[in-house]
Amino acid sequence: MRVLLVTVHLRCGGAERVMSWLAARLDALGHEVTLATWFLPIDDFYALPPGVARVGVRDDTRQARFQFHVDRVRFIRRIRQLAKDADVVLAFLPDANVATLLATIGLGVPVVVSERNHPVWSGARRRSGRLGGWLVRWRAAAFVVQSADIAEAFRLRWGITGAVVIPNAPAIAIAAATHRGPVVLSVGRLVEAKDHATLIRAWARVASTYPQWTLRIIGEGPLKQALGTMVQQLGLEHRVEIIEPRVDIGTEFQAASIFVLPSVTEGFPNALLEAAASGCACIATDCPGASADIVDHGSAGLLVPVGDHVALAAALESLVGDAGQREELGEAARVSAGRFDADTVVGQWVQVLSHAQGAGVLRT
Repeated sequence: MRVLLVTVHLRCGGAERVMSWLAARLDALGHEVTLATWFLPIDDFYALPPGVARVGVRDDTRQARFQFHVDRVRFIRRIRQLAKDADVVLAFLPDANVATLLATIGLGVPVVVSERNHPVWSGARRRSGRLGGWLVRWRAAAFVVQSADIAEAFRLRWGITGAVVIPNAPAIAIAAATHRGPVVLSVGRLVEAKDHATLIRAWARVASTYPQWTLRIIGEGPLKQALGTMVQQLGLEHRVEIIEPRVDIGTEFQAASIFVLPSVTEGFPNALLEAAASGCACIATDCPGASADIVDHGSAGLLVPVGDHVALAAALESLVGDAGQREELGEAARVSAGRFDADTVVGQWVQVLSHAQGAGVLRT
């Protein structure tokens, strides 16, 4: 198949990681893949194999509002041009979904769109989200989400029935850990939805009891300075690290003993899945999304209420203070994560794209 993939950018993030992983896997299977983004490839965090054609439109240094709207039109026109040579198009995230569904009107090329977040937090809340819902019902050949919970949420919010559920797979190969240090790890963008503030407050209740342990937060985003200030105000400068993302994130999962996902909402959290696959003992909030699909509370990890730093502190203390429980939950998490096999997941994507290619546009 000639597959056109469309998203906003390939900066560090969960959806971007899955898109780059899928592009590489489709290329390895012999498909002809083009990946187009609003932003230029100079912004990319994730590398693509040489066989994947890479196209970008907008220079992020141009901040003028007028130029922003001009570039939006250029993006839609560029998608339309590329789609004429594609057998099927796959778009990720609200803005790219809307642009792609508009760009391909009248072309007859099937478009598969995927929402990567729960509608509680995604662009489904905005006007573009409402437009996206109407366009999906009218034009999309398939609508893909990451869990049954998210599919039901979009049915209630957008009236979309028949959503296809495809979970994520670990986007990196993670070898068995030979040594785990006294590190509590959290990986994710430093934004409100990830709620690292609650994690830091929880850690403040635990840190003094276990002085040899460190909380390591890996991520970038607009809340970095505010979180750093919170760390200082709580006197945790030597107990909390906030560091930039790294491509070889697998080494961090191998080195940590505990992983925490403190999010308010999620799609299908890659970091939690990869931490589980590495054998970390995992704690996650029982937030909207697929966290509970990965962490079976009590047997393969611990779930705590969203935004409850006291409950999170109690979960942290139970694992930091009990090496046997960490080992037991970590091994159970590793086994449980094996359900999300990479070959199976990419096969599901190929099946959806192939079916869309054969069926064409469902509504024109």
